[in-house]
Formats: sequence, C-alpha cells, structure tokens
Amino acid sequence: MEIYDLRCDKPPRERTVAALGFFDGVHLGHRLLLSYTATSAARLGFVPAVYTFSDDIATFKKTAVRLSEPHVKMRLFGEAGIERVYIADFSSVAGLAPEAFVRRELMERCGCMLAVCGYNFRFGAGAVGTPAMLQALMAEGGGDAAVVAPYLFRGEAVSSTRIRRAIERGDMETASAMLGYDFFIEFPVLEGKKLGRTIGIPTINQSFTAGFVVPRHGVYDCDCVVDGVRYPGVANVGVRPTVEDTNRVNCETHIIGYSGWLYGRRIRVSFRHFMRPEIRFSDLNALKAQIESDIREVVREHEKQ
Repeated sequence: MEIYDLRCDKPPRERTVAALGFFDGVHLGHRLLLSYTATSAARLGFVPAVYTFSDDIATFKKTAVRLSEPHVKMRLFGEAGIERVYIADFSSVAGLAPEAFVRRELMERCGCMLAVCGYNFRFGAGAVGTPAMLQALMAEGGGDAAVVAPYLFRGEAVSSTRIRRAIERGDMETASAMLGYDFFIEFPVLEGKKLGRTIGIPTINQSFTAGFVVPRHGVYDCDCVVDGVRYPGVANVGVRPTVEDTNRVNCETHIIGYSGWLYGRRIRVSFRHFMRPEIRFSDLNALKAQIESDIREVVREHEKQ
C-alpha cells in the first residue's frame, strides 16, 4: 500500500476513488465506506484510496482519545482493499473554503473522481461543508460523490465515540461488536521490576501512549499474539496498587503458555472480557493466589472455544 504525506510528498497523478475521514479504530461503519470505495474503484478502473488526517490529536480534536495507532490504522486500510493513503495536515486544510478543499485537495492533489463519505461528514472552514455540498462540488469538477449510510448496532449508528465509551466502562463485548474485532493494544514491551517472575507469574509491561483510550481499570481475559502464535492471557490495566505507589497507567499481562523475552517488541494484547476490578492486596502471596485463580478461569474459557 502506498502512503503519501501531503505535507511533503507529491503523489502520482492517477484517478482515484477516495474515502474521506479520520477513521479512528476503522470500525464497522468505516469499513462500509472502505468496502464501497474498493468495489467502486475496481468497477471504474481507478485506484482505491483514503484521504485522512495526520494523527495529531491536539490539532484534530483537543479532547479526543485514539482507538488505534497510526500503523495499525494503515494495516486495517490495507486489509480492507485500500491501495493508497493520502495523509493531510488537518490544521492546513481546516480553514479552506469547501470549494477549495474539493478542488485543490481532492481533485487536483489526489486525482479524486469519486469521493466517498459518511452520512455525517463535514468539511471546510467552520465545518460548513455537508455531504450534499460535497456531491454538488464534485459534480462541478466532473466527478461524483457517494454518501454511505450508517452501520447500526442496537438501533444506533456505530461511532468511535460509542466504542470509546464502551471500552472506558470495560464493556469489551460491545466494543468488539462495533469494531468488528477485539479491541487491542500493540505497544512496545517495557522492562519492569520483574516482580511477576519472583512469584512465578512472569508478565510483560506496556504503557498507554498519550492520547490513547484507557480501558476501565481491572483484570481482563485476553488474547496475545507472539510471532504469529495466539496465546490466552490475563491482563491488568491500572496502577498496580499492591506493588507500586504511582498514577501511571500500565497494562501488565501474563501470557499463558509462553516463555521468553519480549522487551522492545510490539506485542498485541486483545481484550475479550472484563473479569474484575483492580484491587489492593495485603501482600504478594494474596496477589499471587488471585492471579492464579484468574489464570485458571481464563484457561477454562479458552478451552470452551
């Protein structure tokens, strides 16, 4: 898949069908747009593309938190059949009039002949551009636009906001149903205090990056992928009150059945089910007993699959 940063790259001049949006999480609603884009591009003989924005949350949405890291988002685009991604700097295009955005950004820079957007897409200075305006402006330039209906879950449109709220309350089943996959992190493994090894339960430690959604603090039934192999896991999200006095949120995961060193590697930990809240234990022996109980419960659940 080709990736062009419009702040510094000059893309080739080819006709494209381009899906428009930030696509945080690349959830089922997003995938409707991407599927329509890929199918339409194949029919027209154009390049299936995405026009999106740099992952600068401070610029894009001051209060937003991400569901996916940039490299994960790119991978999901590719899996959906997208062959080219244009990344624009949001601050540089936010003040453009809708007419300039369509003419300069979409048609001239990206060769877009068919723009694909969601029902609630907005663009241009002051977010005055609507899907109907996009259709009219694309038609003026000899192109077209398609507006994709929302993907409904429990009678409401799937959205990144709904998914974030589900994750923050620990409702991973609902989040997964709207994402189309289990919510996961893929942060580098950090060297910790190795306390898990002292009690016979080694763990990997991953810190949440700034601006990334943090699940409800507690213990989760997880899937972990190491070198393409899937393992069950028990993950604790929180501040580890039994062994530390800190406010730094950490994800500490015991990968059941795996032995080895993973420092510095990006390991995927997928959250399946919230098991219990994070609590402070009286000592390490009590903590170990509870973790061993959690492990047995996870093993039982994974054996049912």
